[in-house]
Amino acid sequence: MHSPSQGLLLLATGEVVGNGNFSFYKNPEVDKLIELARTEANEEKRMEIYAQLQEIELEESPLIPIRTIDHLAVVAKDIDNVWMNPVGFFFFE
Repeated sequence: MHSPSQGLLLLATGEVVGNGNFSFYKNPEVDKLIELARTEANEEKRMEIYAQLQEIELEESPLIPIRTIDHLAVVAKDIDNVWMNPVGFFFFE
């Protein structure tokens, strides 16, 4: 299962592990909230943190997608541990 923070990593700066911030957006509060959400075990508290992040994202609109890409992956039955995250990056474990 993927974390809702996956898409938010597009807004994280270099200090946040696994970021994909190609827009050079920088907001220390967003970085802090992303890390809190990624480490919070309580689902209710985590959802509150994600709601705060969404409010900031809506207010500041640092990234506005102008297109979408369809991703297609074909993997042979004898190959294991290949998956694509919601952003469209492939991983091989």
